[in-house]
Amino acid sequence: MSSSPRGDVVRTTPRLLPVLLLAVSACGSPTLPAPPDAPDPPATKRAGPTVRVDAVYPGGSAHVICDTVAVPIEHQMKDLEEITSLESECRNDGSYRLTVRFKSGTDVNVATALVRERVALINARLPPLVCREGVTVRNDDPGRFPTLWVAAASPNGTYDAMFLNNYAAQRVKDELTRVPGVADVRAVSRSEIAIRVWPDPDKLAASQITIRDIVQMVELHNIRMEAGQPGRALAKKIPPLTFTFLGRRPDVEQLHRTFLKETSDEKIICLGDVSRVELAPKSDGFTRVGGKPAALQAVRVDDTKSVIGELRKRFAEFEKTNPKDLTTGLVADLSADRCAVIELWLPAAASSARTQDTVARVEKLIRGLPESPDCLAFSERETDAVTFLVKLPPGVGPADLRKALAEIREVSVRVSDLSSDRPFPVRVAILDKGRHGWAKLREVGDTAMKRLAKDGLALDPALTPAPGAPHLSITLDRKKLKELGLNPEDVVKAIGFEIGDPDFTDAILESRSMRHTLGEQFRGAGELKKVALKAPAGKTIPLGAVAEVHEFVPETTILRVNLHPALVVTADVPPGKTVTEVTAECVRAAKAVVPRGFEVCEMSAA
Repeated sequence: MSSSPRGDVVRTTPRLLPVLLLAVSACGSPTLPAPPDAPDPPATKRAGPTVRVDAVYPGGSAHVICDTVAVPIEHQMKDLEEITSLESECRNDGSYRLTVRFKSGTDVNVATALVRERVALINARLPPLVCREGVTVRNDDPGRFPTLWVAAASPNGTYDAMFLNNYAAQRVKDELTRVPGVADVRAVSRSEIAIRVWPDPDKLAASQITIRDIVQMVELHNIRMEAGQPGRALAKKIPPLTFTFLGRRPDVEQLHRTFLKETSDEKIICLGDVSRVELAPKSDGFTRVGGKPAALQAVRVDDTKSVIGELRKRFAEFEKTNPKDLTTGLVADLSADRCAVIELWLPAAASSARTQDTVARVEKLIRGLPESPDCLAFSERETDAVTFLVKLPPGVGPADLRKALAEIREVSVRVSDLSSDRPFPVRVAILDKGRHGWAKLREVGDTAMKRLAKDGLALDPALTPAPGAPHLSITLDRKKLKELGLNPEDVVKAIGFEIGDPDFTDAILESRSMRHTLGEQFRGAGELKKVALKAPAGKTIPLGAVAEVHEFVPETTILRVNLHPALVVTADVPPGKTVTEVTAECVRAAKAVVPRGFEVCEMSAA
């Protein structure tokens, strides 16, 4: 909980607007433009090798990661020989990913070695927590969609999603990773139980305790810091820390008593004194295959033909040892199946129950098309953003999906054909080369998007990353409250009632961080300022008279292209046109409205 001389500040998040970068979150960063001094390769030219650099900064926000990890690494990479572009993504979950693209004809092993050498040179300048987690370098093309999708399911509902995810993580993933030719296996929307630690930044500062101190002491209990996403982020700058464990679940109360520091006056500070500790799922997502809960694995392979036979043998072995009513197998093969991707967004504050109901309706509409197409659905972070992968039978295309889903009017829908192995293959970047800041970049990006939508140049255009969730900042003026005879507890109870959640009261009075989805009845900071507070002598005073209330939208995901902050327009191709044609048209339209100091770049086709 932040504080200021004027009072106590509390921030809460009404909604995390969907940042469903499927090609990013599931597969890595999208293909982005070459540097200004290097011409974009033509769409028909074979793409050169790509090398991926991954790092994790536990507790780091997107902006902190950008300043302390992205900037030094990318400046070390910028003058590599044969390089065509640098594309990076910093996220509020503590993750950093850099994609280094090389010219066609560059030896992939040489490219990987060059990147690994540069990482080794900069390693000592990175934050200690990043070094402890390790920086990985590998040959990969994260812009492409995973080729194979494997699911563990319980046809009769004997096992729930938690069991299926744990089984897939412990039994299936390791076996698939060992198959020669398999580049990567990633669990989608896994929901194993983990330990979640929510640090209070003010208490950490007052006690002079760092995130690193917490991680080191917790790991003495044979608990390991989770390197992946920690699930829902806090509205504050410090996201929750997620730890995994093997075997028996740890005692939460014992973790609360974990020693962190002894002060000069011999006072003992424990983990529970500066953090909240709980057992919770690693993510808030879900996966459905054939309309039922399942555990999903996205598999990237070097060559499908060389590994598909061996994978099928492994699946046959699984079936011999799987528990009764538990099946494992391939549910989609993009090398053999014609597929489409659907991105669906629900309104703000959509509950999990509402999302599940909408998903069921979408699945029913898809099955109602000719030959009842198979589909899988998953939501990785937020309950109001869902992705569907649909296997298209002959005679059914993306246009049929759009028409069928038009019946659900309360959602936003994007549909893309996966024939190019990349969802929404039209990709145009807008770079802030004049250091105008993220707010101005977002404004310029929105203007360009409106122009593309008006001209109708592409199908389902969207700007990525989507803006972060609008945050609500409330600063209570304790002095005025005392002068007017208002009880702070009564004030925050009134706020909690207005936003539809009385638990909001605790977030203010206990000065702890909290992420909260505001109720649909809340209509903005202006409405909250009008909340009537009952004062002595029967007077009513508006909240705005004793508190500062405003909304702001932070950037929770930061993209950088060739060392510059960037936003990316993604879209699909209208019938009868090529990716190259539509991309060029979008670039011309965007350049017409983008002001000086910003650059519009056509992305290299692969």
